[in-house]
Amino acid sequence: MNRNIITRADAARARSNAFGKNAMPAGDEETALLLGVPALGVAPNAADNVRTDDRPDKWFERIAKYVPAEALTLYFALAGAVGKNPKSHIESLLDLSFIALTCVVFNALFLRYVWRIGRWGQIAVSCLALLGYAFASGGVLVQQLPFYGSTSGTVTLIVMSAFLGFVDPPSSNH
Repeated sequence: MNRNIITRADAARARSNAFGKNAMPAGDEETALLLGVPALGVAPNAADNVRTDDRPDKWFERIAKYVPAEALTLYFALAGAVGKNPKSHIESLLDLSFIALTCVVFNALFLRYVWRIGRWGQIAVSCLALLGYAFASGGVLVQQLPFYGSTSGTVTLIVMSAFLGFVDPPSSNH
């Protein structure tokens, strides 16, 4: 899966680059499908099954691309290893800070150099999502935060997941 988010502007640019002035205007994808016009670069009747860069991502595709699965795995592994030993409140908060910082840096580097994400805005949103998911997980270290409660973790997860699909990263690629 290509983890770069494809916006309406990206889709229009891809159509314009591929087909010049005859490209379908941005926003007309639904109209074209209703009229039976196949999406560019896709066989008829397969517009929803084949991913091309000539259509913007749907909200659920954006959520999947923003979720930093690799960094979340690192966070859970580190928090699980560090959280096993009983510590003071201050030591737990220092551990949480170090782990969060490590995972945010890892996430940014992983997205940029492994997945080749070109938008720093997408990387920043993904890093914020990482912190939100870590908070919502309610692990031993997160529970040391004075404002954490199971309700606040659940609300954070619900609100973040509900709105993440609507976040459009800036159009600049570098």
